[in-house]
Amino acid sequence: MAGPRQAAVASLVLGFIPIFGPWLSSAAIALVVLQVGIEKGTKILPWALIPGVFWFYLGDPGFLMLLLTVYCAALVLQVQRSLSLSLLIACCSSALLFVAIVTFLPKALDPLVSMITQVVSSSDELREAISTAQKTDQGIDKEVLVAGSAEQEVFEKSPVTLEQITAQGNLEETIKKLAYLLFAWASALSACLVLLIGRWWQSLLYRPGAFQEEFHGLRLSLNLAFIISLAMFLLMQVAGWGYALAAMFSIPILLTGIALVHSLVKIAGMSVHWLGMFYLGLILMGHFLYLPLLIIALLDTAFDFRNRLKVSKK
Repeated sequence: MAGPRQAAVASLVLGFIPIFGPWLSSAAIALVVLQVGIEKGTKILPWALIPGVFWFYLGDPGFLMLLLTVYCAALVLQVQRSLSLSLLIACCSSALLFVAIVTFLPKALDPLVSMITQVVSSSDELREAISTAQKTDQGIDKEVLVAGSAEQEVFEKSPVTLEQITAQGNLEETIKKLAYLLFAWASALSACLVLLIGRWWQSLLYRPGAFQEEFHGLRLSLNLAFIISLAMFLLMQVAGWGYALAAMFSIPILLTGIALVHSLVKIAGMSVHWLGMFYLGLILMGHFLYLPLLIIALLDTAFDFRNRLKVSKK
């Protein structure tokens, strides 16, 4: 924040650092946009795009996707001053870029698919779980697949049964969908978290305590909650990427639920250790806590638990 040259160098250098570098570079761009303004932030953006293009050339579109998503969300936050809306925009931008990647660069996620395939192949429990899910999702009709086809005799004479071939094909397709789901969800979550980091940095440097107050007050309006819920419901009816896109739009609700927990702990005067236990549970049992957090966050939209607790404390 010493000047545009320093900001450009920081965003450029940080972007080349593996793993956490893209997060720091994108957060730096968000900080510049939020504090200095859209015009100066836009002038620094090309410098951050250089490492993004570099990683994209090496086969990793994640950084470029993250940077553009965070930049769009920071613009909305700077103009509208609404954290909930900017988180939704981050997810919308991530969704659009995700669709663009899987449409025009279908092989970009092949490394992730291969990694998940290796993990599943090395675990009998995971393979069995996926196979069970396949059987419940769809049935395979052998006669429809081969009756009347020229390959029927080949299938009958082959030591490998049609069921085995079909199961293997279904397994590969399921792993591919799982990879897309994980990439989409992680991309949207990363964009939202990086935006929050940029806002936190701004608070530390210029407005101490402002981020905590803003995050504790994070709450979806009725309109936003309805739009997000409707979008998730409709996307889950779409074959292909529907579930991946629906998972992306659940992120603002999830973060709202986490913010609600932070706020309630503070209002109740509870120790910060309760938050530590909450995050430990989220890490260890996130798959059990995810849906309850979404439901609680949506209920808070209607009942405003924060104000109710404040009134009861008086």
